[in-house]
Amino acid sequence: MGPSFQTHQNRCIPIETQFLLAEQKQAQSTLYTLILPLVDEKFRSSLQSGKDTLRKNIYGKKKDIKKESIVCHIDSFDEDVHFGSIEEKVIRAVYIIAGLDPFQIIKQGFREVADELKTFETLDRKQLPPIVDEFAWCTWDAFYSDVTPEGVLDGVNSLIKAGVPPKTVIIDDGWQTVTPLKQKLSSFEPNDKFGSFEAHKEVNGLGALVTKLKSLGVNQVMCWHALHGYWRGMYPELVSSLTPKETPLLPEHKDHMPNHAEHLLRLEPVVAWDSVSLFGCGIVTEQDRIDAFYDGLHSTLVRSGVQGVKIDVQSGLASVGGGVGGGPQLAKLYVDAMERSVQNHFSTGEGISCINCMSHSTENLYQYKKTSLIRASDDFYPDHEYSHTVHIINVAYNSLFLREICLPDWDMFHSKHPSGYLHGAARAVSGGMIYVSDKPGHHDAALLSKLVLKDGSILRASQSGVPTRDCLFTDVGRDGVSALKIWNINDNSNVGIVAAFNVQGVQWSFDNRQNVVNNESPRQVHAAVRAEDVEKFRGMEGRFVAYSHRSQSLTLLDTCAAEIDIPLKHREWELVSISPMYELKKILFSPIGLVDMFNSGGAITSMEIDQSLLRVELQCRGSGRFLVYSSDPPSKVTLGENRSAKSLPFQFNPESGELCVTLDDEVNVTHRMLVIQWSR
Repeated sequence: MGPSFQTHQNRCIPIETQFLLAEQKQAQSTLYTLILPLVDEKFRSSLQSGKDTLRKNIYGKKKDIKKESIVCHIDSFDEDVHFGSIEEKVIRAVYIIAGLDPFQIIKQGFREVADELKTFETLDRKQLPPIVDEFAWCTWDAFYSDVTPEGVLDGVNSLIKAGVPPKTVIIDDGWQTVTPLKQKLSSFEPNDKFGSFEAHKEVNGLGALVTKLKSLGVNQVMCWHALHGYWRGMYPELVSSLTPKETPLLPEHKDHMPNHAEHLLRLEPVVAWDSVSLFGCGIVTEQDRIDAFYDGLHSTLVRSGVQGVKIDVQSGLASVGGGVGGGPQLAKLYVDAMERSVQNHFSTGEGISCINCMSHSTENLYQYKKTSLIRASDDFYPDHEYSHTVHIINVAYNSLFLREICLPDWDMFHSKHPSGYLHGAARAVSGGMIYVSDKPGHHDAALLSKLVLKDGSILRASQSGVPTRDCLFTDVGRDGVSALKIWNINDNSNVGIVAAFNVQGVQWSFDNRQNVVNNESPRQVHAAVRAEDVEKFRGMEGRFVAYSHRSQSLTLLDTCAAEIDIPLKHREWELVSISPMYELKKILFSPIGLVDMFNSGGAITSMEIDQSLLRVELQCRGSGRFLVYSSDPPSKVTLGENRSAKSLPFQFNPESGELCVTLDDEVNVTHRMLVIQWSR
């Protein structure tokens, strides 16, 4: 899934549009309209232009549709499931809302749709698992399916040596027992590589690996699997094991040959000749057998000490719904059962450790009642040079939609890579998980140290990063002149963060289904960064302080609309931390945080201002250079509380107002009190 930008000259709404946001500029304001096609009963709606619509109604008669019209396409993706086959002849197809604040109407819209459909919950009603605040490592791009237990241990030890210990490890594809062609799951037990690793009577090899990882300081191990087991589902013998002995195995349960709907083939012609279409897919469609499948798979992982799962190929399962009730119905059966299972097996009362992956179809999205994490884009492709700027664009704009249902995960990346810093800066503003798929020994420790604290935790912003209001309708990959800006906020410190990128030159083609280079050498662009780019600061009176990470410069902004001009060459980036200015009588003060970290304000977990005593108390995490703006030099700076407080040396620049102290490392200390005192 990715964005498509429309203008008066180009009004083409791509086929299978799931989320449409429009703006109408008026004399004194701008009106925003949100259109959400829905999933109801066994039918799924999507939007498209009139010019792409097959001009037939259900009786086969031609019907005139204007090319510039927006058409709602309603489909079950199964020719046997039609309006005449359901009791209720009216379905809820589209939701529309309009207002002056685009972010507010999106939030309100998803809340009202969730309340109406009662098939999913919004993120603000869910709990996030602890893994979102920890640095993680995934095995995929390090080993792909050739992963071994020894390789997993090498990867973790290598990151520990680099000074960034992973607290979560995701063992991706390569641990399961599959058929020789590696397309079907044949057993719930791990394969020989993982099953025999230092195994003994009490524990299998996967369990032994988990124990070793825990001894290295890893808090949680997760494993990958497809929503229906593996890429082509389950092997017949495994399906048979899910069938009660008194019930004979029916032939159609061995291999389902999907009958793809015409609409799906128009969107993805390749599915007509992929392996699933040519050779079939091993699935079950009875609820009790689906439940038995997940219990068998997840209980096996739990016995090995695994505490979470990454569940892939989710929209792929819905695409084979033709012939078994349709995609919406099949997705509902599996997602409902999956969520019941992960809540039972991988929830500790602190959220469910489950990452939904390849699940952008609303057939899946509008079923998530319990899980709270979702991959926001296609894969990170380390060897695809032109994919990286498109990846940043897609995750940012997709998050506008996804973040209302789950916290978007902007995917793994390689730290030691030509685009490593570009990806790192994006992850810092994402507000989601931060994890890499580095090969052992191939790390950029300097980059990772800007994202990860020495205890393996991260400075995660409070929301999900999304494009700034002035970028919502800007084609930042193709227009040749615009920068992409993404904003977020750290609620505890009230320090915002704005990331600016030059991601011009490449775009996703909805016609060719691939990235297309439109400019081999994009020119420099300019980003105008303002405090009001952070929505919380929009319309706020007073002055602001902005710190630019790459240029290491501090700028005073007289209003929320005052701007900093940032020139960016192709694939360059900048991160700007923005903080309101506070007044202590006549002293002006503004916290920035740990400026050696990409998200500096994330290091401040609380702030108390005492006007009578002319002092500020900042609860802090991490170590390094800590920066605040101050109009006057302080009388003293201390670290610690009460009698344990120690005086800290500080540097103060009266011209710029920069007040800097260095927070040293302290073993087993996660939060410290920094107190700044001024004289009367």
